[in-house]
Amino acid sequence: MSAGVRVERDLIGERRLADSALHGLQTERALENFPRLGDRVGDVPEFGRALGAVKLAAARANAALGVIEPPLSEALERACAELAAGEPELLAALTVPIIQGGAGTSTNMNVNEVIANRTLELLGREPGEYAYCHPNDHVNRSQSTNDVYPTALRLALIERQAAVDAALRSLAAKLAERADAHVGIVKLGRTQLQDAVVVSAEAELRAWADQCVAAAEGLRRATEPLLEVNLGGTAVGTGVGAHPEFPQRAVAALAEATGHRFRHPARLVSATSDPTPLHGYSAALRGAAVDLSKLADDLRLLSSGPAAGLAEVELPPVQAGSSIMPGKVNPVIPEFVNQLAFRVYGADTAAAFALSAGQLQLNAMLPLVSNELFEAQHALQIAAVTLRDRCIEGLSYRRERAAEYAARGLDELVQAALVGGYAAAGELAALGAEAAAADTKSPNEGAS
Repeated sequence: MSAGVRVERDLIGERRLADSALHGLQTERALENFPRLGDRVGDVPEFGRALGAVKLAAARANAALGVIEPPLSEALERACAELAAGEPELLAALTVPIIQGGAGTSTNMNVNEVIANRTLELLGREPGEYAYCHPNDHVNRSQSTNDVYPTALRLALIERQAAVDAALRSLAAKLAERADAHVGIVKLGRTQLQDAVVVSAEAELRAWADQCVAAAEGLRRATEPLLEVNLGGTAVGTGVGAHPEFPQRAVAALAEATGHRFRHPARLVSATSDPTPLHGYSAALRGAAVDLSKLADDLRLLSSGPAAGLAEVELPPVQAGSSIMPGKVNPVIPEFVNQLAFRVYGADTAAAFALSAGQLQLNAMLPLVSNELFEAQHALQIAAVTLRDRCIEGLSYRRERAAEYAARGLDELVQAALVGGYAAAGELAALGAEAAAADTKSPNEGAS
């Protein structure tokens, strides 16, 4: 063996790795097998930290039960704690792509190898001296990919949800602020794109704000089921290979380490195979995206023109809109939000297919679910923040244009129907439409 290189072996064969490499043979095989299509595990810090937190909880439970003893247990806990805290060197060593075959086994083994080799360093040993700390026998003790991966995924989603929630509520607050700035402006309400009755600009803005708050609340409710985890269930939820007290101790340790109220469901076998919490959260992400896309559509329509459209709302100009038509400005921020919303729809659809493909006691497609939900969270957060800062912040209503449209509302006909009946009011509406058509007819129109 040449200097600076170590050899690791398994039943399939051997590979040479740099002496100082924190990852091991199983990570190396995963890198050979799965071309990178997007993020690596370490590229999503919340995911890497969540995996570290799960390993830390397991290490503490094993130490408390005497399954792993000092000084190994102490060094192992420290290494896990470093990853849970987001130690950059350890996150950088989580190099396997998130999308992979094997239900996340490559991710789990990447983490096991990195923690094992960091533990060896803390013990004064060299990476690869697995007789003193083994990725499977020690780091993965009392665990399986099938409980580690889904538990870490849930923790990562919960941690990332905080930023999504803040973005949606901040957008709602900005819309409410703009509502306060537009008190007293009346405008025409529209149903099915046809003239309806008068509404205030303030009410319209507050309706958008309410949608954003409702989206945030929907996500909050969908996050609650993610607190039920199957940690300790090992391979299929039966707890095979773990100390009988390990599941409860591990979940309690995870709750203490993270500050989240993690708990076991009634049956760990059910939790290992049940996709409901994840597709429920995915649906909530899609629902929030629907709300933002609807808001973006409204803004595009109300700002259309400005000469021959509604031109009722004025959006802040942020860039030139055309390479051939000078002076044209397009609603690029709402368009951007629409496209991010469509991306969330796609992520939800991909997650639904992956979750439905889970067979019997385990879903092998969780890596794709992880990738799609992480991307959906990011897209939703970016959409809300960008809409707030680059569009809503400078939004204004054209008071005179809004009043002009409001004067054509159907409020008087609604009142007439209350007094004289719907049919009579309908006749008045028809007469009014004929008169309006006559007023707008060209002088030469209809001439022989």
